[in-house]
Amino acid sequence: MSRTLQAQLEHWARVGQAIENAPGYDRSKVQDALRGHISPDELDPYERSVYDIEHEAMMEKAGDEERAFFKQLAEKQRAEGIDPESLGS
Repeated sequence: MSRTLQAQLEHWARVGQAIENAPGYDRSKVQDALRGHISPDELDPYERSVYDIEHEAMMEKAGDEERAFFKQLAEKQRAEGIDPESLGS
């Protein structure tokens, strides 16, 4: 799935706004979280907002393997009684 030009502009505007609002913003920590090297919970609120935007963009490009993984993870969490709304907070 590829974005329209308008959607691409909106995406980068949101990234830019999040970064502009982030004193001491550390891009390397966001990259580490996106790569799974650290938990997103270790990010400060500004870094987390950028992480969330970037993660959403990555998931838009997810292939069948990623979709299957996250579907299985969600099913496992539901079976364990985990409320998805409580995750990442």
